[in-house]
Amino acid sequence: MGLRWRLVTKIIKMAKNKQPPKKTRFEALSVDLGEKDINPASGMIELNFEFNMINGTSRAINAATGQEIENKGLVLGYQGENKWRPTTYIPGVPGDNSYDLQSKIEKYKHLVAIDTNTISFFSTRFHRDIKISLGIGLVLNYDANKVQLDPINRPFLTTPNCEKPENENWVRVIELLRSSCQCTDPRKIGIIVDSDLGNIEAYNKRTLPVFANYFLPDEYELIFASDKVKDNIFNKMIGACHAISKDLLTRHVESVRKKIDEEDLS
Repeated sequence: MGLRWRLVTKIIKMAKNKQPPKKTRFEALSVDLGEKDINPASGMIELNFEFNMINGTSRAINAATGQEIENKGLVLGYQGENKWRPTTYIPGVPGDNSYDLQSKIEKYKHLVAIDTNTISFFSTRFHRDIKISLGIGLVLNYDANKVQLDPINRPFLTTPNCEKPENENWVRVIELLRSSCQCTDPRKIGIIVDSDLGNIEAYNKRTLPVFANYFLPDEYELIFASDKVKDNIFNKMIGACHAISKDLLTRHVESVRKKIDEEDLS
């Protein structure tokens, strides 16, 4: 029985320690293809790809016209069960065909992540669900000797029952930075977010308002990063925001519910 018990225990430990298979990662430069890229002679979009193995760049070239197709940005992600899933999207700049993350970081004068969590609960006083959303921001500070994440020393509470709490808090963070950042560095400030990936490009082009009638200021740019992975600094920053926001929101909601219960009993 002793040997059998030890064997069963070992199997259980092995099962607990067994890691899920690592997902296949990818990185690619995103290009926007449309009718303008169709070869009239064949009716198809024909592309050539040029890979420079020395400097780590690549280009997509229209095979019919010989013109380079401008990339929209760097996309990183993994292969899911049914489709490719982006985990990071960093907008590009004209002529930048590299995959170097460090150069992407250095194109911003500041990197700020903001994540918002939401909890709903039923209020017996108001006889309806109450939705509370709270966000936390982190700033990346680095020099030649150290890299560290510093929190913005205030939580961002949205208006009650906000339909797009993430976007509302993006605006709050940006407006706070606009009033406090007085540096003359001409580079943009990168705002790392984890939602609304499908609209990020339109927000950055100022063709779509970020929230209500608020358009992204010229000196800011949105970056998408998922908090579900820790592949790079963008993912790690948004992941840290998510964890802190979730913890603070849970405690805040408990405090609100307790206060409501005490007032109902008084």
